[in-house]
Amino acid sequence: MKKGRLFAALLSALTAFSVFSVLPVSAEPEPDPDVPAWLPTDRLSAVGFLNEYGKTHVEDYTVCIVRRLSAGDYSDQEIHDRTRVRKPLGNDDLVYSTLIDCESYYLFCDEVFTYEIPEDPGKDDGSKEYREKYKAYEEYQRLVGIYGEEAFKNLPAYEVIAFMPQRVGEFHVELSETRKSYQETATPDGGAEKNETVDSSVIRYSFALSASGIITETDELAWVPDCGNEFDAWKKENGIISAHDGLVVVCKEVNHSTGAELFFGQNGAPCELLRSYRIAREREISTVPLEGEGSRTLELWQPTGAGLTQFGLIAARPWDMENIDQEDIALISTDADGNVRKIKSGCTICDLNADDQLGIADVVLLVKFLTAQTEFNTAQMMLADINNDRKVNAVDLSLVKKMLMTVPDDFPVIDNPITIDDPIVIDDPIVTDVPI
Repeated sequence: MKKGRLFAALLSALTAFSVFSVLPVSAEPEPDPDVPAWLPTDRLSAVGFLNEYGKTHVEDYTVCIVRRLSAGDYSDQEIHDRTRVRKPLGNDDLVYSTLIDCESYYLFCDEVFTYEIPEDPGKDDGSKEYREKYKAYEEYQRLVGIYGEEAFKNLPAYEVIAFMPQRVGEFHVELSETRKSYQETATPDGGAEKNETVDSSVIRYSFALSASGIITETDELAWVPDCGNEFDAWKKENGIISAHDGLVVVCKEVNHSTGAELFFGQNGAPCELLRSYRIAREREISTVPLEGEGSRTLELWQPTGAGLTQFGLIAARPWDMENIDQEDIALISTDADGNVRKIKSGCTICDLNADDQLGIADVVLLVKFLTAQTEFNTAQMMLADINNDRKVNAVDLSLVKKMLMTVPDDFPVIDNPITIDDPIVIDDPIVTDVPI
């Protein structure tokens, strides 16, 4: 959850009234608050903001939201003191609206920053303005030589909203987008009829300012990472697979340029994919991923019933299983009230029916798999390879039978199991070496 603290000078003054109205009375006009250094002031810094903080950030008693818009210059119309409507010039079929639903606030910024191709400044007149224009033009020519002119066509614009709330309580910012599309259909008389379709979407960010000067983002998924930095921090703190707010959170990351593939599966009580977020790096110019850059996706899974669920995930090259990019297997529990928690990283070895113990039922499943009567998902393949030789075969079946004969009190948990199901082959009793 994103939070920000009030300036130290205002902490003692903040009440249910305007923070500025409770300051000492002065004959001189009250100075405007200093603009926080981290606020975007142009298109380039807006791109950097998205990569550093994601779409929202709260700091220095300031709320800032940045969203990406379609390319082009924008008209700007204020409907009333808290709502603004913008349209790309010459396009009445696309409308962006912004509502700052806050009773009292100081507005730092509500602008759209676009990319303008620098023009040749012409003859040098020795002025500072000329040098700045020439520097921008020279940089543009350099980048054109690297990416080509196509990379500069239809570059997106960025809307930046930043303000200081001045009343204790809850408030929100609502961003909407409306698009019209048209489709012609044939009429019985041989003519054509034009049909209009309107698609609308609304994103609402909610916040609350406390009497102690803390601003907290309070919308339902405020905790969800929405940029690379937050994705990496979440994964470091919670692991690749975790549970939060009644959901299972899965951090998928794979660098396809290395030939790596991502394998993911669940076993046990079913879960459904609720949302999937692609965590892409915003780029100033080129839309081509940088060499070596990975692909990040955050998935939110919602259990559809009570019980235990195994989640298994790996990223690796099928021909090079000794070098694993990432792996995790976890046991998730959901109770009758819908509470979801991660019981442990790792699962009981060869627990193929996801009941957190090894039993005859698991042996039966393994026999069915070895005789091609059933298939295993990624989590089951990771758990069935008892000796970690990258194969599931009669050797593993023999080891499981021996374990069942002498089950210790502290039955082993597999923390770093076989990490991919693709290269595992069934070489006994079915005679085949074809990867499954």
